[in-house]
Amino acid sequence: MGKSFLLSALITTISICSLGQDISSLKLSAKEIPAGYNKPTKLLCDNSLIENIYNNPGDYPMIGYVEKKDFQSFEKGSDKGSILYFEFTDELTEKEKDNLDAFLIKNQEPYFIGKLVIIWCLNNDSEIKKISKAKIMGFSK
Repeated sequence: MGKSFLLSALITTISICSLGQDISSLKLSAKEIPAGYNKPTKLLCDNSLIENIYNNPGDYPMIGYVEKKDFQSFEKGSDKGSILYFEFTDELTEKEKDNLDAFLIKNQEPYFIGKLVIIWCLNNDSEIKKISKAKIMGFSK
C-alpha cells in the first residue's frame, strides 16, 4: 500500500471517530454559508412530527435513543429549512432506520454515518443542502 493511501485511510478514520464524539464538526461554519442566508433560531421543517421527534426524542424509542442533538436553520427567499443532527447511543439497526424513514416526508432526507443521523429538511435544489451534503459525504468517504 502506498503512503498516500495509508494517510488517507488514517485521516478518514480520525474524521469518523471525531464525528462520533462531537456532532459540531458536521455543522456548517460561518465561512461555509453563502452570503445572504439568515440563520433563524427555530426549526424550519414542513413536518411537525420530525419537529416533535427533535424536541421529544425520548417519546420515540422505536428509532433508538438520542444522546445528543443539534440543528441549523437557514433562510434565503424560497430556500429555507433546517438540518437536524442526531447522535444516538448506538448505531441504528435496519429496523430503527426503517422506523425513522416512515416519519419523513418527500423533502426530508436522512443520512446515516455510524451513530450519527443527519436529516435535511430542505428542498433538493437547496444550495445549503448541497453544501452540507458535500461536507458530510466528504467526512464519510
